Amino acid sequence: GLLGIATSFGLLPLGSIMLHYGRLEGFFKDENVFGAWCVPICVYAIARLVALRGGRRWWWLATLVIGALVVLLTYSRGAWINLALSAAVFYILRLVSVGSPRSKIITIAALPLAITALGVALFEVLSMDAVQDMLETRLKMQSYDTHRFATQEEAVRAALEHPLGIGPGQSELVFERAAHSTYVRSLVENGFLGFLSLVAFMALSGARAAWYAVDALDDEQQLLFAVVAGAMAGLLVESLVIDSIHWRHFFVVLALAWLPCRGGALRRRRGATR
Repeated sequence: GLLGIATSFGLLPLGSIMLHYGRLEGFFKDENVFGAWCVPICVYAIARLVALRGGRRWWWLATLVIGALVVLLTYSRGAWINLALSAAVFYILRLVSVGSPRSKIITIAALPLAITALGVALFEVLSMDAVQDMLETRLKMQSYDTHRFATQEEAVRAALEHPLGIGPGQSELVFERAAHSTYVRSLVENGFLGFLSLVAFMALSGARAAWYAVDALDDEQQLLFAVVAGAMAGLLVESLVIDSIHWRHFFVVLALAWLPCRGGALRRRRGATR
């Protein structure tokens, strides 16, 4: 992350390796993947911020700032939305969780600290002309967006003609472009049954993580499942506009949602109020 940020600002001569048309891709092959990969790291850093006191909190605050800057400098619109939604879902789950009052107080108190640190860092970065120019370009409709939407429309029509799918990995060969949507790709390649199976598994994974984020007996498990649920929410939304089915970290997050956990906090709380 630090190497990439330094390279983006011209402090290191690694542009040919870590930049792609001015966008930070690190050692990944795609800046969109790099940006999305950093999102769970940022959410986990937020989790550690609301869970710890003392000097170590500054370590996680620095991790959050670095991770957020990396996401910004990838100039991936999907990753920006992913990070914002993931952090929001995590924070909401922590506020509605049935953890200790102390954990909720720390969660609320940590928000101004994180916002202030991110605000200062973003203010400094956004004051740079190169960053402003790139942001202005990325916030406009891109020339390839029209082709992307046209390909998705063509893929949906093909899915209606081939309800069992055209076969895994065939969309690029048939349409000569990627679908740029996990859901559209799954529908046209795997058919309606494959599409429904994937969506159901993703939804169940997210729902399970969200449930244990509020029902796990152990507060630390509540915290970690809130991270997973937040990361899942961001990935599910970003998958609308990008092919995430081949991302390794996507399946890691899905797997984490199914870690064993002992629930019952909600039941205990109801019993205590009787």
